[in-house]
Amino acid sequence: MAMYERPSAFVHACEAAGVEISRLRRVTSFIDDCSLPVVTPIFGEEGRVIVRRRVEGDVRDDDGGRVTYSVKMDGRGIVKWHAIELRLAPVN
Repeated sequence: MAMYERPSAFVHACEAAGVEISRLRRVTSFIDDCSLPVVTPIFGEEGRVIVRRRVEGDVRDDDGGRVTYSVKMDGRGIVKWHAIELRLAPVN
């Protein structure tokens, strides 16, 4: 069964996105919580979603400020979610 079809798929996508963000930069802490993930399915791309994660940065990255990332994730695999693209999200 593909990752996106499993129970709690969005929670697992959120957690995997957090791992990818942590590889990119030093994260002091995530401000959001994967128990209520912000995940948007991508119309026309079955199994792919955009996950938004907000982090409190380390002083060596972005002066320690709070930033939001958007991570395009692919959940069509059966072993794990894969990050396709990671970007800073626009400021609201």
